[in-house]
Amino acid sequence: MRVLIADDNDLLANLWSVALRAESIEVMRARDGEEAVELCRRLNPDVVLMDIMMPRLDGLEAFRTIRRSMTRPPRVIFVSCVARSVELEEAKSMRAADFMVKGRFTLHQLVAGVKRAVRDLEGDLFARAAIA
Repeated sequence: MRVLIADDNDLLANLWSVALRAESIEVMRARDGEEAVELCRRLNPDVVLMDIMMPRLDGLEAFRTIRRSMTRPPRVIFVSCVARSVELEEAKSMRAADFMVKGRFTLHQLVAGVKRAVRDLEGDLFARAAIA
């Protein structure tokens, strides 16, 4: 399982990396939205933990770009310090796997959310293969 953490907050990204690696999950890191798009295209992670407010390209726009440019885009879990209804609705409309508010979830919940997103991704791929 491969996870890209796209967040400009080094402290949080490092903390999440340690928790995910403890579960034998491979972790990559992007510090802004443009780097997240480029790493998704190049490394094809299963899940992206995507901050919304980042330099150069915000997380919502990065997710739009990833979905448009990849045949099999990763599942995206938005992580943000604000939970405004506009962003929540936009994330939902773009079929994000989840939306987590920073400071309101435990590391255990973060890891569980990543694992759930991968299970959902695998289920989607199985369903598509059965239809084809």
